[in-house]
Amino acid sequence: MLCDLLLSVLLLFFVAITSSAAPTTLAKTQIVCNPHITSPKKYAKWAMGSTHNVTWDIINIPPEKISSRGVLLLGHGSRSNENLNISHPLATDFPINHGWVSVTVPHGIEPRSDYMIVLFGDSGNVSPPFHVVHEMRY
Repeated sequence: MLCDLLLSVLLLFFVAITSSAAPTTLAKTQIVCNPHITSPKKYAKWAMGSTHNVTWDIINIPPEKISSRGVLLLGHGSRSNENLNISHPLATDFPINHGWVSVTVPHGIEPRSDYMIVLFGDSGNVSPPFHVVHEMRY
């Protein structure tokens, strides 16, 4: 009983000290760059082994992020479960402010209709879903 009382007093003391402590530094404002992916378009079809330009809007990139570098990943599924292929990026270390990068669709992936491109600079943004097929048939 005495042990429980002592533990309760110590807990209350700890809560009182930590909750009344004023922050010693101001939080640094984060500037996030999240450019909209403009290509691939929704339901586009890309063949394995083909080369495409992935494009994004650069109009709203803040001056503080103008020299950011990017990584482009291929994923599939939904926005809540992107199944990103982080082991094999489509492109790395390219300037975000260029607004595009050329990529080659990898061979040996499963043909599906829910592929997406994810662009990482300091934030990740996702393309609309598109198809990857074995080959284009005309």
